Amino acid sequence: RDFGITLPRWMQVELSRVVQAEAEAAGGEIDSFTIRRLFEHHFLSVPEGMRLRTYGLNRDHNGVQATVEAGDESGTLVLQGHGQGAVEALAAALAQRFDVRIEVEAYEEFAVEGGTGADALACLRLAVDGTPYSAAALAADTTTAVLQAVLTAVGRHGVTAAAVAEPA
Repeated sequence: RDFGITLPRWMQVELSRVVQAEAEAAGGEIDSFTIRRLFEHHFLSVPEGMRLRTYGLNRDHNGVQATVEAGDESGTLVLQGHGQGAVEALAAALAQRFDVRIEVEAYEEFAVEGGTGADALACLRLAVDGTPYSAAALAADTTTAVLQAVLTAVGRHGVTAAAVAEPA
């Protein structure tokens, strides 16, 4: 609340578990800055090699074709997939590239603060080979935020762009 962030109920529950564990370990109450730090660490932090660099989306009568580039200084990963929307297209590309099964369980997006220049927050929970992962991303627009959230969640499964990337 102090930072203008509204989380979906399912992510509030997940964050409350993290906050409760931290409060018990610290032996006291936790301030809003610590809660924000915990949120950033557990939901916003991007696994190595999974930072969204660029993307392109093309929509036709069959759906969306996505081309997504991710990586860091260790390499670049180029993904191409098709789906009914950007999330499904990226999930399909990641599933094929890393030979995993990806199912989106929950997805919500919000404007952080008000106005046309507000950042977008995407909150996503997906299962990779049956294991649930939650992630969030802040960006200037909702598409960038949700694509980063997908990369972050899949990266938490242990796959990294650096493992299959071409040198930058």
